[in-house]
Amino acid sequence: MDDLDEVIGEFLAESLENVDRMEEDLLALEQAQQPSPDPEMVASVFRAIHTIKGTCAFLGFNHLERVANEGETVLGKLRDGQLPITPEITNTLLSATDVIRGMLTAIETTGSDEGVEHTWILAALTALSGAAPAAVPQLGALLLTAGELRPEDLEEAVGQQARGDARPLGEVLVDRNAVAADVVREALDRQQTVRAGGPASSIRVDVALLDDLTRLVSELAEVRNQILQPSTSQPGREPAGAMQRLDVITT
Repeated sequence: MDDLDEVIGEFLAESLENVDRMEEDLLALEQAQQPSPDPEMVASVFRAIHTIKGTCAFLGFNHLERVANEGETVLGKLRDGQLPITPEITNTLLSATDVIRGMLTAIETTGSDEGVEHTWILAALTALSGAAPAAVPQLGALLLTAGELRPEDLEEAVGQQARGDARPLGEVLVDRNAVAADVVREALDRQQTVRAGGPASSIRVDVALLDDLTRLVSELAEVRNQILQPSTSQPGREPAGAMQRLDVITT
């Protein structure tokens, strides 16, 4: 457990530095107001969030991994020129850094990334990347994508629901003067259109490929357990061997 605590401590220190770097670069991108983002700066933010995602996945912080993964997807599209740099995108990514920082603080104090509200930022990031998180996009994601709603207003409304407000999200947003009632109605109409269209919810995957993936995941789980519970019979040798095996499987 001492070894694991040390690994988590190093992860937290490195991740907080990466979050600070991400925030600085995103603010610089926002202030530059250029139609095409600085590729080096975008690459820097991408590397930072990619590092956070990979390490927290290894340590089992699944909520943090999901937020980092969605942020990485948006940044990948920015890096590849598939998305322009806009205030909406930079604001949403900055909100994501706030959520990530909150989860890191939770891990530091409680040992878990649970308890930090993050569904709203997942919806916002997924809407920007163009991949629906479910068959029917959430109302908040639709409003964010259309530029009709600020991420912070959505966060506050979702928090109000979490504190016991049983009203639909649209009604809460209108009551808070975060968005006009007619805009909510239009978004709900678009949501109904998607629902009626019945988008595909499955794909065909070659069985052999799926078998290979399942085998690799199983091997990764074994290596993860070896690293988290190193052998005491041969100090210094088992972790090194496990890391070498991890490198082979990942490659």
